Amino acid sequence: MYRSDNNDVNCPQRLCPDTPNDPYGLSSPVPSGTSPGTPPPTGPNEIWWAPYDPTQVPDGKPGAGYKDGLLSRFLGGTNNVTIFKCPIEQQWQCGYAMNYSTGSPAGQRDSFVTQASDRLVAWDHRRTPGCSDSRISTPPRPPFLPFVGASASETHYPTRHNGRLDGLFYDGHAQPKRPAD
Repeated sequence: MYRSDNNDVNCPQRLCPDTPNDPYGLSSPVPSGTSPGTPPPTGPNEIWWAPYDPTQVPDGKPGAGYKDGLLSRFLGGTNNVTIFKCPIEQQWQCGYAMNYSTGSPAGQRDSFVTQASDRLVAWDHRRTPGCSDSRISTPPRPPFLPFVGASASETHYPTRHNGRLDGLFYDGHAQPKRPAD
């Protein structure tokens, strides 16, 4: 998503128009993967940055709640849900997460972002297409620290590419040119 398509705000990890006081779902829980709709989406119009169905478990088959992601329309003829899947772990609806920790670029103007060069925007992830320390129920929400605690760390920072992690860092200065429509 180009910032100019979203009032000069960076792409959020999700849009939640059914909760107007929390349009990016920052104080709302994220799907836990324990059973379909647990916790429930913020409403029927919730849409994530990547194709996703928040009414199903993250490793389940998408159902009636499936929607293309906010970035889907920018992929043109190459748009296919497999772009958002890890080639090694195909069971997840989305194999990457966008950072929604407090201070991340998600859903923010560039002037809001702190420590820009240190902020991961998206990276290899299991379960859900959004990541922060969701054990903290409301903002400010810190990132989930990598490689701290075996099972939780493996979800947030899986070592599935020969022990390496794929990630996209925030630059804040370079904005790609919009392709001709």
